[in-house]
Amino acid sequence: MDSSLKLFLIGLALGITVSIILDQSNSDSEEGFMKTFVTEGVKLWHLVFMITMVTTIPFLAIEPLKKRFTRKTFLPFPFLAGNGTGFLFMGVLGMIHSIL
Repeated sequence: MDSSLKLFLIGLALGITVSIILDQSNSDSEEGFMKTFVTEGVKLWHLVFMITMVTTIPFLAIEPLKKRFTRKTFLPFPFLAGNGTGFLFMGVLGMIHSIL
């Protein structure tokens, strides 16, 4: 399996998992130490993901910057794309669920 496909699938699984944990943390009011620790870690991961996306998307859009990448330095993008796809997939499911 291609390494970019592996990274995309890992990112997709992580994005779906983080979305599920964030959704569960919003619905329950009773929290223990471990649940608080996991919830805050997931929120921190979501923040890191958003900051990384904001800083890396220009490299995909601006052609002179894009030409500077080799395949090895381009590897974080499939992971970020998979992670973003996971977040978007769960967001779409949540929107469809709230409409119906």
